[in-house]
Amino acid sequence: MKLRTTFFLLAIALGLAALIFLLGRWVQTPRELNERSARLLAVDPNEVRGFTIHNGEQLIKARNDGDDWKLVAPWDDAADISVVDQLLTAAQFLRPDAVIDDLGSGDAKRDKLRDFGLNKSKLRLKLDGKEMPGEIQFGHETPVQGKSYIRIEDEDAVYVVSDELKNIVSKNTDDFRDHRLLPISTTLIDRIIIRARGGEIELVKAQDNWQITRPIKARASNDAVGTLLTKISQTPIASFVPNDKANSAGFDNPSKVITLFAGEEEKTEIEIGNGVPSDAQKVFARLPDRNSVTEVDKSFAELLEIAPNDLRDRKNARLNPDLIDRIAIEKSGQPRILLGRTEDHWAFIQPDTSPANGNTVNRLIELINQSPVANFVSDTATDLARYGLDQPSLKLVFSSYSSENTAEANAGETVLSTLVFGKSENGVTYARLEEEPYIFSVPNDVVATIPATDLQFRGR
Repeated sequence: MKLRTTFFLLAIALGLAALIFLLGRWVQTPRELNERSARLLAVDPNEVRGFTIHNGEQLIKARNDGDDWKLVAPWDDAADISVVDQLLTAAQFLRPDAVIDDLGSGDAKRDKLRDFGLNKSKLRLKLDGKEMPGEIQFGHETPVQGKSYIRIEDEDAVYVVSDELKNIVSKNTDDFRDHRLLPISTTLIDRIIIRARGGEIELVKAQDNWQITRPIKARASNDAVGTLLTKISQTPIASFVPNDKANSAGFDNPSKVITLFAGEEEKTEIEIGNGVPSDAQKVFARLPDRNSVTEVDKSFAELLEIAPNDLRDRKNARLNPDLIDRIAIEKSGQPRILLGRTEDHWAFIQPDTSPANGNTVNRLIELINQSPVANFVSDTATDLARYGLDQPSLKLVFSSYSSENTAEANAGETVLSTLVFGKSENGVTYARLEEEPYIFSVPNDVVATIPATDLQFRGR
């Protein structure tokens, strides 16, 4: 076969493949065509840019600003996305069970529409956007339970449909408001400020780890902060408080305030006021960013009754094993030990050059990371002699090491963490990390299990 013929046949095959692919995307099956034709409203939820609901004297307006749904009437507030989705989905898949199109004209038509509750409908829905249907008017219930009459503006027909869309449109105005107390994803939060009458606590997240920066500088427990954020996120708004009742909610001098930040642009502030007089299990909470006063369960206020030590990391240290290439061990009465890592293999650098037991090295790092603090003794490391930390009985230095200059660091050793142990009394040993400004104590039985002798690191 000639090369020209081969290319010609190949081009035909590729063209057929492309045609089959396009037909598969654009040509609808009979079932799909039937389903689409059975839908009453030609509504694509992605094209809806807003909606207006009239329900008697009640007016609800919402707009999609491109990123989120907002209510613009009767308040300027965040909309409940789940309720909006329910409304748009119900409109998209609304199907007629019956059509009444012999309405007549003039007085006869008005009388029929009045019988259906559609002459001057009090409940109406208008969707805004390109190629949206006319206003949807809701009428009386039919004799069949769960069905009602509706009409599309300017159409000479009445439809019998399921009550699903009508029930959503009939919701109270508050039902369309966002009931999340914390609209920010907890994974995005990187700074927290808790203000109470006893003082202020500030927490900052850096490289996936939380730190307390006020009133003390200390490691925070990632688990404790994560639990706090989860509980805040899971606390819903029980109800919204009308403006005429909000004045006595106690926000002239709120008892507690928490502010949560997600980067520089986004934040949520929540103020706690008085207890709700009519419900002892609720307190008032104000959301200044939404200009709203709400009621929430009093357990939320109790969450903020927290002290810095409740949030502190109660482990000896926070070591990253992947970064550690050198470990120096200085114990009273024995030669200095220096261990080095090459790839996954540990070896002695001092007092000799022989293989080291990698399992023992890993056990040392894990023990330091997992062993609990018995107590926080002092938030300042000033009186070291009092605790025997001026001349420690055991010193562990964990470092990274690079044999050449890199973009991140110069060649040589970089100390990551230095842990020292001092005097022992009353069943505990005093300790501190030299990179942190406080002193803590560790149970003596934990200190006794730390591998720190030459023989313990000898390779097998």
